[in-house]
Amino acid sequence: MKSNKMKAWLIGRDYHEGCIAVFAPTREKARQIALLTEDFSDERYIDLRCYREPRIDKYYKRGKEIMDFNDPADKLALVKDAEFYCLDYNEQTCAKCDIKKYCSIWNRKEEEE
Repeated sequence: MKSNKMKAWLIGRDYHEGCIAVFAPTREKARQIALLTEDFSDERYIDLRCYREPRIDKYYKRGKEIMDFNDPADKLALVKDAEFYCLDYNEQTCAKCDIKKYCSIWNRKEEEE
């Protein structure tokens, strides 16, 4: 019997950019939730990549199915614990960002200098 415990899943077209974080008890349910979002409503179920991200399980709250990168608390959690980053790196904007110390892109650029 499968567990009904909510788990965090990362879903996207590939494993690199454009993923969303979803809470669901199973991989199948996570894909179904993703298909209801604006980002993936035109995708085929079978084309969605879905994998577990247990590092963000702790951010699940009752009734929450999707983490919102535009919400400051969710963004911090995703950058800090799931290695998310902004797709539009801009040195001036990023320099002012409150969570840059957790950002892999910011830290990589700083090391290069």
